[in-house]
Amino acid sequence: MAALPRLQSHPPTARAAVRARTRERVSPWLLRTSAAALMLGIFLLDTLTTLEGAVAVLYVVAVLLVAGTHRRGDIAMAATGSVLLTIIAYAQSHGMEHVGSQTVRAFVSLSAIGIAALLALQNQSAVRTLSAQATLLDVSHDMIFVRDIAGTITFWNATAESVYGFPPVQALGRRADELLGTRYPDRRENVEAQLLATGRWEGVLEQVTRHGNTLVLDSRWVLQRDDKGRPVGVLETHTDITERKAAYAALVRSEQRFRRMFDESRIGVLQQDWSAVRAELDARGLRDADALAHHIAGHPEFVGHARRLARIEEVNPAFAMMFADSESMTAPASVQDIIGDADRTFAAALLAFARGDAFHEGETEIVRRGGDRVPVLFTITFPSAGDADASVLVFVVDNTERQRAQDALLLAQTELAHASRVSTLGELTASIAHEVNQPLMSVVTYGEAGMRWLRRDPAGPA
Repeated sequence: MAALPRLQSHPPTARAAVRARTRERVSPWLLRTSAAALMLGIFLLDTLTTLEGAVAVLYVVAVLLVAGTHRRGDIAMAATGSVLLTIIAYAQSHGMEHVGSQTVRAFVSLSAIGIAALLALQNQSAVRTLSAQATLLDVSHDMIFVRDIAGTITFWNATAESVYGFPPVQALGRRADELLGTRYPDRRENVEAQLLATGRWEGVLEQVTRHGNTLVLDSRWVLQRDDKGRPVGVLETHTDITERKAAYAALVRSEQRFRRMFDESRIGVLQQDWSAVRAELDARGLRDADALAHHIAGHPEFVGHARRLARIEEVNPAFAMMFADSESMTAPASVQDIIGDADRTFAAALLAFARGDAFHEGETEIVRRGGDRVPVLFTITFPSAGDADASVLVFVVDNTERQRAQDALLLAQTELAHASRVSTLGELTASIAHEVNQPLMSVVTYGEAGMRWLRRDPAGPA
């Protein structure tokens, strides 16, 4: 609480600002001239008249007047000059050897001048500190304003003016909730009760600018109390998080869409973490595809090691049903748990990853928990080379029915080819039989004709 500028311990900021502008309009030269003229008048009054009062006390007015220049040197010069003039006037009027009531009055005057100068210097230091603190509040990137307990605005920084659109002349003296149409996350009474109980409150609220735009703000309130512990004001700091909230909402919607697609897709999806694979390739200097291919050729066991490093983080219900006939199964630990040792596609996927390909497609078999093998088509999507995220998505399609259909098609094509060959052979046989049958029939016909001629009676008529 001590670190806060005690804006509320002074008159309202509106009147302070008016006084500041008034001081700015008063020339330091005019203040010095007026103070010098006043000191001369007091000196003449003290030396040329027979007044018995402590006339020199009036030098305090000159010291306070020159304090308006806000320069320590002016205050020191005015105080020093007043002391010298007081001593000179006393010496001329009473002499330095006379001691009496006049001496006491002179001592009182000198004390008053010294005290006034000291207080002026202290006040100037306090004003400078307060001014520096107020300047920090004014140049802050956050909207900052101070209000009293009733909610009336007494300080309004430049950022608040820029963002809200209300100049200080329109904001000062207005109730903050009415000016900004504040909407709280809880009842206003509850927020105020927490502020009074703990001395601070933090939360997200909404306020409306002069142009009707609604801002979402991260708000922090600090309660300021006077020397007796009574609440006198509230410093409110607001950070505009409208765009941040919109971006977060868009991120949430995107995550919800991804989750819906992940869970409801009828295609099996696996989310894998290849960070260990990437680290292993980096450690062995195998991020180059050619170097990796050469290493795999000499060390084929590295592929199995890499399969174990490819961790499976999550699987969707479609893959769970494909792998274990259960939508709520625990995801396998690694790629090694879902493909057999005879698989040859993972090596090609490693090479695609090393080349920096965006995706890799292939066909393999997954080994179900019961030991059955399921033919699948898969597509692996890899993160970009500069992406720190090592998450890999694998899309898997059960190829069993397609393979069965393909096998049935091949069988049908085989049977059709066999039928075609049998039909062709029948046609060829019929053609050959036809071609052979004609000369045979001719031979038979001629043979029968010859036999009839041989059985004919020779004595008969020719």
